[in-house]
Amino acid sequence: MRTSPLISLVCATVLVGCTHTFTLFPRPGGAQGQGEATGVGSVVTLTLHEKRYTGFYEYCEQSHTIFNILGSATDASDPQPTPAVGSGMGTAYVPGAGKGRILAMAPDGEAIRCEFHALRRRGHGLCQDSAGIVYDLSIHK
Repeated sequence: MRTSPLISLVCATVLVGCTHTFTLFPRPGGAQGQGEATGVGSVVTLTLHEKRYTGFYEYCEQSHTIFNILGSATDASDPQPTPAVGSGMGTAYVPGAGKGRILAMAPDGEAIRCEFHALRRRGHGLCQDSAGIVYDLSIHK
């Protein structure tokens, strides 16, 4: 799948000048990893198990989210009320919300891949390393 140049430009514009710090929590337990992502060049560096990984991330704000509404109403003055039921679908503007991916590699070829959701510079996601270990990702700012 190709990303359009316009989408890439919008994503890059949103991130320029931003720095995000994050922590990786291994699900089996053990030492946590620490990292930082910078908007300029979308560069990621992280340290996990005393090994340094470097790579890239992509993040794009999604300005709208889709939601469903279901409602019902009755006339309390009617002696035999019949409920009226309705549903609808809509969108809402959610500033600062989006999702992204991280790919970082160590000099020995081991890799970490992550997918995350963020809202106003904080977020969460999941990562997996080359050995198959899963990490919970927490983005602090």
